[in-house]
Amino acid sequence: MRTPVFFILSLFLSLTLAGEEANVCKNPRPEMCAQVYQPVCATLSDGSQKQYSNNCTACSDSNVETWIEGECLK
Repeated sequence: MRTPVFFILSLFLSLTLAGEEANVCKNPRPEMCAQVYQPVCATLSDGSQKQYSNNCTACSDSNVETWIEGECLK
């Protein structure tokens, strides 16, 4: 019961701080991605954030739930 509340809270905070709506990764997940640098900040299933080089590489990680364009805030 604790995990959904934590996930919702972290998603809300990432949306509030970023000021834009998060994109949800869909299945099937990509297996190959172009080497393009358009950084995204992803929210992982444990509520933490991690920066990826683009949305494809973010969504290829099964731990990624959502992503927003731009670098993660430090």
